[in-house]
Amino acid sequence: MYIAICDNELPFAALLADAVKDYFALHDLTYNKLATYTSANDLLADYADKNTLDILFLDIDMPEMSGMELARKLRLAHSNALIVFVTSHPEFMATSFQVEAFDFLTKPISANDISAVLKRCIKKYEQRYAKLMVKIPKGTAVIYLHNLLYIASNKHYLDFILDDKTQIRSLMKLSQLEEQLAAYPQFARCHQSYLVNLDYVKEIYKEYLLFIPDYKHIVSTLPISRKYADRFREQFMRYHF
Repeated sequence: MYIAICDNELPFAALLADAVKDYFALHDLTYNKLATYTSANDLLADYADKNTLDILFLDIDMPEMSGMELARKLRLAHSNALIVFVTSHPEFMATSFQVEAFDFLTKPISANDISAVLKRCIKKYEQRYAKLMVKIPKGTAVIYLHNLLYIASNKHYLDFILDDKTQIRSLMKLSQLEEQLAAYPQFARCHQSYLVNLDYVKEIYKEYLLFIPDYKHIVSTLPISRKYADRFREQFMRYHF
């Protein structure tokens, strides 16, 4: 797990970093890296170079580049980072939904505030990076959920479409898989034949959804049927906003 804190006030960023370290130590959890930035440009440069970021605590009012602009750039780069705005400007809360902010904390914040949001972040992280075991003709395949774009029903089989162009076929029903994935809110049924990973859905329209543009090796759209439309839109909104 890669965590970053970006705030131009270094003393506050250091206190926030200490609170994150204390939470992980208290709950016997580990992370790969915890980095602190006082410049949005520096964070963006590191992200472009390493392409890894899971949780980001982000101030909004910063010189050179605002936190909101940084968040937009990360989303344009298709980052799925869980962005938690930590700011003295509560009036930006509505705007934060445009960049799919995970949470919004108003300064001053307490250790309890940090604990509560980290608990939710870690739960969503674990949901995103869980794995699924499926039977295939020659044995069993392991599918990591964050690599799974969508599942298509093909007669008696399911085709698992992954982000590396891999396609895995398994003999099972979509309704069975839907039950297995019920604990993972990123998966939603949009059609009788399709179950999609909402992390990869860019936009939804009346009768179809649009995937983010990097995945040209798959269909760019999938249908949304009338039967599943209302529930699918509700899940999409709840998951992203």
